[in-house]
This record gives sequence, structure tokens and C-alpha cells, in this order.
Amino acid sequence: MSKSTPMQDRKYQAIRLYNSGKISLSDMKAMFRITAVVAEAEYLSGGNAKYILGARDRFRKIERLTQTRNAAVQEKLLQLKTKPRLSKTRAEEVSQFATGFNTGIPANFNRYGILIAKNKGVNPSRAGSSKGKIAKPTVKGFKKFNRDFDKMERGLLKILRSGNDSTIRKALKGVKDKVKVSVSRGS
Repeated sequence: MSKSTPMQDRKYQAIRLYNSGKISLSDMKAMFRITAVVAEAEYLSGGNAKYILGARDRFRKIERLTQTRNAAVQEKLLQLKTKPRLSKTRAEEVSQFATGFNTGIPANFNRYGILIAKNKGVNPSRAGSSKGKIAKPTVKGFKKFNRDFDKMERGLLKILRSGNDSTIRKALKGVKDKVKVSVSRGS
């Protein structure tokens, strides 16, 4: 009897949580685990992960530009403290951005709730048993968002360099009127 690998256990947890019907969509821990498995290189291509993380970085840039001086100082002080040697995987970074769930480094995939076995018997792991149960995710809009954001950033820099206040106000109002954000859950 072979013991399952950590990735096999994560796949089992994701499938079990998704199909259980006992979690709510607001259960962030479960959503983080499911998204972290789907964001692995086996399912999500590297290019799509790059677009998602690029959008995350652009949102962080907006956050940094809009924060107060005190908040910026606090953030810099926190960055100076020693950091743990472990780091999140790319899949965990994508999952954290997609779900908004902040977990420790690295993510804790210990079983909880419905994931804990009811009996003490251990079934042997079977390679490829999750094949066909987890589909490749569809990633839409991140590439276009990144491209549009970069274009907007270049335009704003050009306007700021011109120094005309009325032009800046009109341009910002035009940008505000054109921004449209929508989120949908696939079936």
C-alpha cells in the first residue's frame, strides 16, 4: 500500500470540498484550497498565471499610490523585519489573489471538517485517479486588463508631464467613466 503524495492529497481535498455540498461559497479556506490546486501548473498554464499575478501587481500599485504617508511608513517598517525562508508557490499566490484569503507561508493543507476520515482504514493511492475530475480553468480578461492598465498609466504620465490642470481633470473623468469591472462564476 503506497502513501499518497502531498499533491495527490491536495487534489483529493479539492475534489472532496467542491463536491461535498457542505461548504458555503464564503468558506474562504475551502475556496483557497480548491483554487490553489486548480492554479497548479498541471491545470493552469504559466502564461495565464503570469497575467493573473500581473493584475495583482497592478492593483498593488494603485493601493501604494493611494495610501497615506503613515501607512507607507508602516509597510516599509514591516518589510525591514526578517522574512521567513519559506515562500508561497505560484499556485498559492494566484489562489490568494483570487480568493482574498491570507494564509500562512506556506499554506497549511491539513485536513479539517469533512476531510477527516471517519474510519481508521487507509485506502491506497491510485495514480491518475483525479484525471478528468478537475478541468482546466478558463482565465478571461486579465491580459486585456493588464494591457489597458499599462496604456492608462502611460497616458496619465503624459498628461502629468504636460502640467495642464484642466486637461488632467478631464482625462481622469474620462478614465473613470470608461472603467467597467465585472466578475462571474463559471458553471
